[in-house]
Amino acid sequence: MALKTPSVLLLAIPLSAFSVACGGGDSSNTGAQTGANTGIAAGHADACKTPIHSGYPGDDLCIDPPPAAEGFQLHFGPADYDNPDEVAKYVLAPGAEAVKCVYLHTPNTDLKYYAEYHSRMRSGTHHMILWAPTADNHDKVTPPADGTLTDSCRDLTYTFALGAQSALGAAGGVLDVPLPGKNAVAPENEGLAYQELPTTSVAMETHYINTTPNPILREVWLNINYEDASLVKTKIDSVFFIGGLGMNVLPHTQQNITAGPAQQPVVPAGQQVRVLGLSGHVHAHTTHETVWLNHASGGKDVIYDTYNWQDPIIAEYDTAHKNPAPGASPGADGAATGDLILQTGDTISWQCDVNNTTDAALKFADLAYTAEMCNVFGFFIPGTGGEWASLNP
Repeated sequence: MALKTPSVLLLAIPLSAFSVACGGGDSSNTGAQTGANTGIAAGHADACKTPIHSGYPGDDLCIDPPPAAEGFQLHFGPADYDNPDEVAKYVLAPGAEAVKCVYLHTPNTDLKYYAEYHSRMRSGTHHMILWAPTADNHDKVTPPADGTLTDSCRDLTYTFALGAQSALGAAGGVLDVPLPGKNAVAPENEGLAYQELPTTSVAMETHYINTTPNPILREVWLNINYEDASLVKTKIDSVFFIGGLGMNVLPHTQQNITAGPAQQPVVPAGQQVRVLGLSGHVHAHTTHETVWLNHASGGKDVIYDTYNWQDPIIAEYDTAHKNPAPGASPGADGAATGDLILQTGDTISWQCDVNNTTDAALKFADLAYTAEMCNVFGFFIPGTGGEWASLNP
């Protein structure tokens, strides 16, 4: 791979999460994939060069991993399509919904950086999240064996690393970062990259919903491409804002779930927090989510606005990209444009307008149609070695 100046576009995020949100309705057994220490499920190093035939929609989404010197692939799905027992672990019945995690180790044996990734997700995916330990607890956690499948992957204090959503449709999900058609690099973004610690245990979480009359196969391929470390100037870390943990929206009522203010993370003296991008994450009964920048000097500005729970706007804040203005037209997504730099004392707050049209109360959980969330995900600089978190009742 030719060396290039690291730059970043928002890693199309969002995603739901948090420990109480990682319990789905799936009871698949724990199983191990062979070859797990490579970070690639066995049988997948050349899986796409010889087209796969799983018998389920989405075989054409499979992608080859990058050469070992240029990056690696993480895989959630069967290690052997010819083994019915292996395939059965990842099959989801009609009408079912489930969150499931697989544990793997990244294959890099030394510190790496990245600002590019590519994910492919079979249809039915509400979100995919990659969880990883922070630099502080990287050597302190004892993860499950590689290939272990679980219903929860927040029990080891892993933090949000990257993710994708909006693959519920029949075509599945295709995400290439930097985003196609948005490859202009803002000067202020040169030299920004994410850190990949050596031989890191990661948990790949998938939230699948099968709205079809037939079984579907849960499967995700994720390629991470390395950047030249000598060109990296500033590390990026994640924004992880959770709202509505204690919500209880009664049947056939409307309620505004408010969250924040999120105080700024502690960064080195003389530096300011700059938000690189944001995206909302809610469920089917949230009709509108808004995020504000609250100025220490008084007043606040809308910096993010979405009406689309399945495919919310991904807002990038820099001088190379222009977002639709919030409120430009009724019901249309929008966001602030330009560098989003927080001054001393500035905070961020957000709100979700929930319309419960069901006969049961809506509470915080990872169920798209029978529970709700009011979350915001994104990325900021300068990285502090962990996520910028705000957990709100």
